[in-house]
Amino acid sequence: MGTYFWGELQLKVRSLVLVIYNFLLPVALLVALPAAVRKARQRGNARENFLQRLSVYSDEARALFVVPTDIWVHAVSVGEVLIAKRLIGALLELEPERKIVLSTTTPTGHAVACEQLPSEVSVIYSPLDLPGVVHRALALVRPKQVVLVEAEIWPNFLTAAHAAGIPVSLVNARLSPRSARRFTKFRRLVAPIYRLLSFVGVQEGSDKEIWMGLGVAEDRIGVTGSLKFDPSGAACALDLGGVRERLQSVWPAGVTVVLAASTHSGEERLIAEAVGVARERHSELRLMICPRHVERSGELVKELGGRFSVERRTGKSGECDPDIFLIDTTGELNGWTQLADVVIIGKSFLAKGGQNPAEAIAAGKPTVIGPHMENFAALVAQLRKAKGILIAESSADLPAMIEVALRSKAGEQGKAVLESHRGACVRTAKQLLLRGSVDRPAEMR
Repeated sequence: MGTYFWGELQLKVRSLVLVIYNFLLPVALLVALPAAVRKARQRGNARENFLQRLSVYSDEARALFVVPTDIWVHAVSVGEVLIAKRLIGALLELEPERKIVLSTTTPTGHAVACEQLPSEVSVIYSPLDLPGVVHRALALVRPKQVVLVEAEIWPNFLTAAHAAGIPVSLVNARLSPRSARRFTKFRRLVAPIYRLLSFVGVQEGSDKEIWMGLGVAEDRIGVTGSLKFDPSGAACALDLGGVRERLQSVWPAGVTVVLAASTHSGEERLIAEAVGVARERHSELRLMICPRHVERSGELVKELGGRFSVERRTGKSGECDPDIFLIDTTGELNGWTQLADVVIIGKSFLAKGGQNPAEAIAAGKPTVIGPHMENFAALVAQLRKAKGILIAESSADLPAMIEVALRSKAGEQGKAVLESHRGACVRTAKQLLLRGSVDRPAEMR
């Protein structure tokens, strides 16, 4: 009786949450529409993006789904797509015959997926989380299971998949401390949604409590390690031929390259000035900047060009041995990281949260961060303990920290920390293949 009552209560709460959500979501979408259209036009393929997000597909796209899909993987943007790429590689290695679809939210993520994923993987835009839209998408794709990457939970999509008997898993599950506190505060409202997940793959054992606190049953949570931290995923790295050739066309042999990775507004100038100071003692230093949002490249040229000579990845300005090489393309960060000598992580100086340092650490590069790495506190704590990362407590410390990095063994020590995540891609893939067959109703097997 108690179990029945609890189940009914959860159903009523979930229904109430969906009513409120579906009332507010269209308003939010209308507010966000102008900016979304502008970005889609800037990044290309706006028409296909808009129609597919409404689950309106061309005949060519529909032809991809004549046969039901085994696994639908959803990744939001470039970072999640590159994580999904590793997972898909592991899935296809274990069971090559599986039909896999990847959906993305952003045009840049879509472009990177089309360019870097195997040709047998179909790539589409994700449907907007509106009831009719998600039902049409599920009816077309007909997935046997759905896999969400990192933190992308959409209530209508999850509810519709659950009602259709389609297991939904969340892999490389991640919540920032701020998001975890916010969701925990509203646990009674979010728990009925999160309980619909069939499996949650967490990166650390300490993460289990967070997801249990959000309503996920303990037996549905597995500690798989991080897909992005997995050193065995290095085989998924970008082919270095093209990026190495381009870099050699910019600077003479023998330079020492400092990469400012995934920088945010204001950090580029700050880092450029710090490298300039360090360069007074180390004339071989050169700076490569890879901004988090590539559409800012034009304004960065204007901002930096007054004081520094700048060469863009996509153009040839005629600069001879420029101070700065600006990466104005997407999906190549892995390659530039491999070719750098020192990496500075963005969003850790003038903005809070930090960008993920794992790619640089996995590549064995001496890695410098600023004081704000809240989103990766657990990893940074491990790296700090092992002396595997360099921390500039303020921007004033950055020139000295760059000099320390030049003679540091932090790259090797940091790389050793990531060994605990080795095999995460294969472990996660095995869990998904197991859950996909166990959780699916008999009539769908």
